Amino acid sequence: MTTRFFIRSLLLVAAVASPVYAQRGGAPPRIQKNPQAIPFPADSAPAYVRKDAPTDPTILKIWDEGMHRSQAATLSQVLMDSIGPRLTGSPNMM
Repeated sequence: MTTRFFIRSLLLVAAVASPVYAQRGGAPPRIQKNPQAIPFPADSAPAYVRKDAPTDPTILKIWDEGMHRSQAATLSQVLMDSIGPRLTGSPNMM
């Protein structure tokens, strides 16, 4: 169930983002920083916001797996190129 949700999320992001970037010349929009913006002080963050690097070995393993051995880009490319997008509820979805 989780893998299916993840793949559907990747497909949705790719389907939504690609036409928008194609209209703008193929590059994502550039975000400009406001020169008058005031930095967010770390002391005013809520208690549930992490202020230092994680030390939990499980979280570090998850991060390492995602950053160094992730297959998300490869899987999404195969899904997009070979299978292609399918509309939800269409006969070709299955």
